[in-house]
Amino acid sequence: MAIFLLPILGSAIDKYNKNRIIRFSQFLSAISLFLFIITSRKIEIEYIHIIGLLIILKLSDQILSTSLNSSTINIVDKDDIQSFRAHLQIIQAVSMVLSPIIAVFIIDKFALIGILLMEMFMELLVLVIYWKVDFNKNTKKEVNESQSLLILFKDGIDFIFKYKKIVFGLAFVLVVNFILGIVNIGLPFVEIKILNLSSKNYALNDSILAIGLLIGSLISSKIKSQKTLNIARNSISLISLVTFVLGLLLTLELTKNSWSIILAGYFLIIGISITICNILLSSWSILNIPQEFQGRVFSILNTLTQVSLPLSMLLFGYLFEIISVYAVFVGAGIFLLLFTIGIPSLFKINLKNDKLE
Repeated sequence: MAIFLLPILGSAIDKYNKNRIIRFSQFLSAISLFLFIITSRKIEIEYIHIIGLLIILKLSDQILSTSLNSSTINIVDKDDIQSFRAHLQIIQAVSMVLSPIIAVFIIDKFALIGILLMEMFMELLVLVIYWKVDFNKNTKKEVNESQSLLILFKDGIDFIFKYKKIVFGLAFVLVVNFILGIVNIGLPFVEIKILNLSSKNYALNDSILAIGLLIGSLISSKIKSQKTLNIARNSISLISLVTFVLGLLLTLELTKNSWSIILAGYFLIIGISITICNILLSSWSILNIPQEFQGRVFSILNTLTQVSLPLSMLLFGYLFEIISVYAVFVGAGIFLLLFTIGIPSLFKINLKNDKLE
């Protein structure tokens, strides 16, 4: 879905009224839930209906997230954008902790139709809130509205390849998300199959990851530097280093208590580092990419993220079947370190300043 939308979504966001696009995405979510509820009362719901609903909700979410990212510069003061992104991440981290608890309570107390009704009313409430916000405030209209969406998309691609830092940023996000498939696939495999840790340890590490997200958000909100790209790069270098070390440790015979401490530390570092990178990189993009191109750049960024994660899970799932676990972790750590350190040096990308070059 993300790939099919790529040529038109970002261009449409840059070309048309953002208020209308954001309201449309919220209305699309609400009306799809309403139609699903009505349909479920008339016919027997099948798997294909659920898939259709999920596709529409995902489409709506992608439109909304891309539109909101490209509208941030219109509604938040430039000096406050990094702090704003950090506070958004704090909210996401808190929801990551609370949402499973709330979900268990809701599923236990309400039928599916009741849950869908609550979701629909939440979407409508958000729509009312968004209706009161002017996402076009301070918009500088420099997009030629007579051009087609495909021509605008091509112009966006040409713009991206004019600047090595944007190309590196997109490749950086792609590689980082790809390598982090080792967290989604490798760590559960290691915890349960290799180390035979309990389900409590697994749940605890998820909570520690959320704590890492919170700490990373707080640290990011305090960073005042003209070298945010370099700090973001260093935070990912730290992930590559601890992944490499974890791979080496997997060759040792350690106690379960030792592994519990090691993995807790690993999850904490992952949470802190990836959050710092995400906040600094997104803030830099909002501040430095010209407003008339942000919809297209963020649309490509979202597509790369969505495509890379499932592919990385397939790759690492296959690798864990054919080679040793420690070799996968060591190899992933080395590759990520070589990319984050080597590529900027090879292509002479100056990450020690935040200028768009």
